[in-house]
Amino acid sequence: MRKAIVLATVLSLGFSLNCFAAKEPAKPAAVNQTKESKEAKTIFSFKDELSLSDKQIESIKSLLAELQSTMNEKAKSLNTLRQELSAMLKDRDSLKVIKVKLEQIADVQVDASYIDVDISRKVEDVLTSDQMKKWKDIQQKARDEAMKEMQALNKEAPKAK
Repeated sequence: MRKAIVLATVLSLGFSLNCFAAKEPAKPAAVNQTKESKEAKTIFSFKDELSLSDKQIESIKSLLAELQSTMNEKAKSLNTLRQELSAMLKDRDSLKVIKVKLEQIADVQVDASYIDVDISRKVEDVLTSDQMKKWKDIQQKARDEAMKEMQALNKEAPKAK
């Protein structure tokens, strides 16, 4: 049950913060994609529409750099813990030891999700209320468009018999 809650939290929070996206190469953000171009857009793509000041842009970049660094550390930690778990499973270690390892993995995931929320709120605090409203509208539009694209792809996919 705890694992399901953690997974749901990670997935939902991951989308929320990814909408702010930090570095230009990795932009899994407020997505505005076409079939021809799969370029994701970040909050920085809407700086004119949001009227972001240079100070706001720098503050957001700094927060997202901090997030990226922390998430990289968490990913490394999770990778190590999962390798250890894999070895334990292969060696058929006791269930008690395996449970402890699974709890360690869950703790890192919860910590990463919390940090994601914390940084998201700090980014939101950088925006004015008008900017935040516009940003939420942009995100909702992107989610709606992504849902339509997924539905269209599902209709195109061959049905399994």
